[in-house]
Amino acid sequence: MSARTRSASGLRAVAPSRQALALVAAGLLAICSPARATQEMPAGDAPAGPEAVTHTAPAAPLIPYPSRLSPSQGDAAAAVEDPSRATLAPAPSDTSGIDEVEIAPRKTVVMSSQSKWEKGFDTLAATFRALDEIVMAAGFDVKGRPFAVFTQTDDAGFRFDAMLPIATEGDENAAREALREAVAEHVAAKAGEPATAPEVRIGTSPSGKAFRFLHASTYDDIETAYEAITAYLDNKGIVVEDAFIEEYVTDLTLPTDEALEVYIYVQPKAKSGQPQGADEKAAGEEARTAAEAADGEAQEGQAERPPP
Repeated sequence: MSARTRSASGLRAVAPSRQALALVAAGLLAICSPARATQEMPAGDAPAGPEAVTHTAPAAPLIPYPSRLSPSQGDAAAAVEDPSRATLAPAPSDTSGIDEVEIAPRKTVVMSSQSKWEKGFDTLAATFRALDEIVMAAGFDVKGRPFAVFTQTDDAGFRFDAMLPIATEGDENAAREALREAVAEHVAAKAGEPATAPEVRIGTSPSGKAFRFLHASTYDDIETAYEAITAYLDNKGIVVEDAFIEEYVTDLTLPTDEALEVYIYVQPKAKSGQPQGADEKAAGEEARTAAEAADGEAQEGQAERPPP
């Protein structure tokens, strides 16, 4: 992995169809239940001898990790039924394009970390494994897919906040105490290994308008997506915030996993010279009025001051 560039012509989706999944299911049924197929055959059609009928399962297409299909590829209702599969914005209806979304703020558990580029995938995967263990130990409900907010990058590496959306019961103090105890248990479980308490806290996800891009390929190839994103933004003249978000729709297993899906979000910067909001405008007027009043009092005082 190298220092990030950002762009979207290289994006592609690997989406197994429902017909293909049906073929897989039919193949598995034929493999697992030959005896049942024979028993249900009508008596008049029974073969004369044991070698008269041979059961041959149809060749099933190779579909990696069919149980981990993203909401954009599988049944969208499944994401509604399972809150832990929810993404920062609803899954796109058209996975071939770029969509503008509105990200709502979510309560998250945040673990801050950093990595060299060449160890990027391993660091991300290990951080999310640890974060998942801590959240489970704290007893929080997971309410969405994990994502990383890349807060700083340079030629050597990057800093990031790993986030997992959660729901907690009770007050915030109780949640923070449960999290503290879970972190302590996590460190204690690393007996015999060099371990320090990770920087973990309860926080809030980024929110607001964003452009979302889909990377559906290996993590080793994600640089292609960033190059395409950069080209798209440059072509449109869009200036974005320095931080960017990777949301892992499928799990980080191997850097060569071709079933991986990542949503990449970039947030546009507010345009300079934008009209002020009503509150900001009112505050500005009040400040100007106060300044004018102070200036008037000063001039009045100078006029009344007797000469030396």
